[in-house]
Amino acid sequence: MEKMDIRPASTPKSQKVFYGVGHILNDLCANCWFSYVLLYWTKIVGLSETDAGLLLLIGQVADAVSTIFIGYACDRTKFRWYGKRKLWHLIGCACVLVSFPFIFNVCLSCEDASETSKMFYYAAFVILFQFGWASTENSHLALIPEIAKRTSDIVQLNAIRSGFFFICGIFVYGLTWILLGGAEGVEVDPSLAPQFKYLSLVVVAVGFFFVTIFHFGTKEEKYCPPSSHDLESADTNSEGSTTTNKDKIKTWKDWLRDSRFYKTGLLYMCTRLSINIFQSFLVLYLTDALHFQKEAIAYFPLIVLICGVVTSSFMQKITKQIGYQLTYVIGASLMVAGSVWLFVVTKEARQSVYGAVSVVGISISIMLVTALAKTAELIGKNKESGAFVYSCMSFLDKLSTGLVIFAIQVLKPTAENRYQCSDCEWFSKITQSVVPGGFAMIGFLAMVLLFPSEYTCLRKISNDLKPSVSRSNIISNPSNEYEKQSQEYQTKNPSDMDIYYSTETEDRINNHFDETVKNVSLGMQQTSLDIPPTEKNQKFDNC
Repeated sequence: MEKMDIRPASTPKSQKVFYGVGHILNDLCANCWFSYVLLYWTKIVGLSETDAGLLLLIGQVADAVSTIFIGYACDRTKFRWYGKRKLWHLIGCACVLVSFPFIFNVCLSCEDASETSKMFYYAAFVILFQFGWASTENSHLALIPEIAKRTSDIVQLNAIRSGFFFICGIFVYGLTWILLGGAEGVEVDPSLAPQFKYLSLVVVAVGFFFVTIFHFGTKEEKYCPPSSHDLESADTNSEGSTTTNKDKIKTWKDWLRDSRFYKTGLLYMCTRLSINIFQSFLVLYLTDALHFQKEAIAYFPLIVLICGVVTSSFMQKITKQIGYQLTYVIGASLMVAGSVWLFVVTKEARQSVYGAVSVVGISISIMLVTALAKTAELIGKNKESGAFVYSCMSFLDKLSTGLVIFAIQVLKPTAENRYQCSDCEWFSKITQSVVPGGFAMIGFLAMVLLFPSEYTCLRKISNDLKPSVSRSNIISNPSNEYEKQSQEYQTKNPSDMDIYYSTETEDRINNHFDETVKNVSLGMQQTSLDIPPTEKNQKFDNC
C-alpha cells in the first residue's frame, strides 16, 4: 500500500523570491547605519563620542517603542483592499525613503551651529527613519507564517531573507570601497562627506526599486469582512458550541504567560547584540586599533558578508541534518573563537584579521538564521499574533543594542591623536572582541540550558508512542508469528511499557517509527499512526 502524502504544497519559489526582496531597503540602510553612522558622526560631522552614542540610542529607543506599537497595530489592522502586513510595510518604506538621505548628509543650515543644534537636526530624521525601519521589519517578519505552507518553508524564507541581507551588505561595502578609493587621502576625515552622501542616495534608489517589486509580486491574503449570511450562521452555530475560532487566537496576554516566549526572546536578543556590536565597531577597530587605511572600512566588512552569503546557502541542509539547536551552538562557538582571535591580533600581524573576520562572517549567518527560525517556530500556527511576537523580539534587540553602544561610547577614552592613544587601542580591542563574544556565549548557554534537546525530545516521544506503534498500522503486512509473539509478551508483561519485537521485524518498525517521529517534530500530519496529530504535537511541545 502506498503512503498518502497529505502535507500542504510548498510555497512557490517565485513567492519566496518576491518576499526576500521586500527587506532589501531595510538591509541596505541597516548596513550603513550600524557600520558607518558612528564613524560618520564623529569623524566627519564632528560630534563627540558621547553625543554620537546618544543619537544612536535615541534612534534605537524610537525603534523599540515603535516596534511595540506597530506589532500591536499590525495584527489588528483590517484593510479590505490590501494585506495588513503589506500596508504597514509600505508605510515604513515611505518613512525610510524620506529620512535616510538626511542622516548621511551634512546639515546645510547648521554648519556653524552648536553641537546641540546639530543633535536636534539629526535626531528628528533618526526618529522618523527608525519608525519606518521598525514598521518595515516587523511587517516583513510577520509575513513569514502567513505565506509559509510548510515548516521547511520557514527555514527557506529565513535563509533567503538572511541571504539578501548579506548580499545587500556586499553591495554597500563594495560601493563604499569604490567611492573611498576615488577620494584623496588615507584617513577618514570631513573631506569624505560627499562620498557618504552619494552612498545614501544610491542606497535609497536601489531600495525603492526592490520595494516596488515586493509589493507587486508578493501575495498576501486580504481581509474579507464577514457577510450577513456568515454572521447569521455563526450566531446559529454558537448556541450549540462552546468553542469559537476567536477563542483559538493566542493573545498578547497568552504570550506573556508562555515561558518559551521569554526564552526565545533572550536567545534572539543575545544573537542580535553579538552581531550588531561587532558590525558597529568593526570599522573603528580597524582604524583605531590596527591603523588600517580608509579603504579597510569597506573591504573587511565585505569579507564578513561574503562568508555569510556562502554559509547561508547551506543553512537549510545543515538544520535539516542536525537541527536548530546544534546548528546555533556551532555558530555561537565560531563567534567566540573569532572574537578571541580579534583580541590577540597585534598591529604587526594585522593581516591575520582576514581569517578572523571570515570566521565571524560564518558564525553571523548561522546564528541569525537559526534565531529567526526559532522565533518562527515559537509562533507556529498563531499567525494572527505573529507581529506582536516579532515586535517584542525586535524591542529587546533595539533597546539593548542602543544601551550597550551608548555605554561603550561614554566609556571610550579620547585623545587628540589616535596614533598616540594606547588606551584607545585596548578599548577598541575589548569592544570588538569581548562584547560580541560574551553575548554569543550567553546565547550558547541559553540554547543549551533553556531549550530541550531535540534529540532527547525525539527519543522521549519515541518511548511514549511505542505502545501505539506496535500494531499493524506500523507494518503494512505483519507476519502472524510477530502478532503471536507480541500478544504473548503483552499478556505476560501487561505493566511493561516496552513492547517485545521479534528480531526480523524490529528494524522495519524502528525505521518506520523514526520517520514518523521526525514528522511529529516538524508538526506534520501523517496517516501512519492511529494517534491523533494533536496528541503527537502536544507530546513534542511538552517535552
